[in-house]
Amino acid sequence: MGYARKVPLDRFESAIAKGFAKDKTLLVIDEVGKQSQWLQYYLEKYGYSNYFFLADGADHYTQE
Repeated sequence: MGYARKVPLDRFESAIAKGFAKDKTLLVIDEVGKQSQWLQYYLEKYGYSNYFFLADGADHYTQE
């Protein structure tokens, strides 16, 4: 069973560097989908391989 958390980017970076949830599947959702590319390199740098990004960010799916 999974859960969602809203985490500020600086805390997320720190958690990744420490190996937090490395054995879990991560779904990363940012507001507009602009952080995905550099964050992917960061995840790979620290050995993460099981992660996904929501295409176009959350705003794209919540607009009316």
